[in-house]
Amino acid sequence: SHVLVLHGDQDETIPVEDAGALAAALPNSSVRILKGASHFFLTPEEVEAVVSAVAEYLQAPPPQTCASSS
Repeated sequence: SHVLVLHGDQDETIPVEDAGALAAALPNSSVRILKGASHFFLTPEEVEAVVSAVAEYLQAPPPQTCASSS
């Protein structure tokens, strides 16, 4: 499975760099930084950005993964 990490670039609670660190620590993940979004994604603009990012993610072809051979 694949994980989408979303993070607002105006988040004052958790540093935006942590989103990249989380994505790097999770296999098969990608990160999307939402411009102008804060920590909780509460404004209509933030909600719209989240919905748009998730819709794009779900409509995109699955990322290629390398299968390990034994």
